[in-house]
Amino acid sequence: MRIGNRNFSPKFWPSLATLLLLPALIALGLWQLDRADQKRTYYEVLVKRQTKATININQDNARINSDEMLWRKVYAKGHFDEDVQILLDNQIMKNQVGYYVFTPFKLAEHDTWFLVNRGWVGVGNDRDQLPAFNRTKNLVSISGTAMNVPARGIQLGEIIDETPAPGVYRLQAIDIAHISKLTGIQFMPYIIRLNPDSQYGYARAWEMPDSGEDVHLAYAFQWFLLAITLLIIYIMVNLEKVQDSENI
Repeated sequence: MRIGNRNFSPKFWPSLATLLLLPALIALGLWQLDRADQKRTYYEVLVKRQTKATININQDNARINSDEMLWRKVYAKGHFDEDVQILLDNQIMKNQVGYYVFTPFKLAEHDTWFLVNRGWVGVGNDRDQLPAFNRTKNLVSISGTAMNVPARGIQLGEIIDETPAPGVYRLQAIDIAHISKLTGIQFMPYIIRLNPDSQYGYARAWEMPDSGEDVHLAYAFQWFLLAITLLIIYIMVNLEKVQDSENI
């Protein structure tokens, strides 16, 4: 096939390489589009759950093992175990470094425990100085949202637990199974994130997380761009200049 003053003459090895790589690149792009669609659909489901009625988990204790609890608004009565405090390290608020404080919470009249994210406290100038914890020994009522544990960031090397004081654990990530071993308390597989207007917490300025689909769309664009680049390279390496017969 002639293109301008060049002939397109496919060669074996470039053709074989393109035949193998091009479908793979396109398949990866389509897979990322599918992942983006899954994330978008799941996110829409979770957003709809926010509009549903608040669940009183003391009265509806039977359903709390269901995944349908995630992102549902919840209300509970119980007791904080103030002798145990979990500090999630390296949390930023208003350009200041601090912790998210997680405290065990036991439902009244039920042997059911949750980790409650009560909000943010600053580290200050001395990491050896622990924050002033709220102390609530009596029966309390809280409202919040059932959430997955906070996503882990990039982990470099082994996570090292710190115990700066008895019952106080400073961690780099929230792993419920791991915290259950540390504390000897069997927690539910999700957390309760305390509402900003609920008492017994610290600084809270929760933001609605996005669906995460943009990451997959960006990856899909990269894979399709690589596929187009591969096609262009394949065409270019297989073009041969045609000599003008008048110059021979």
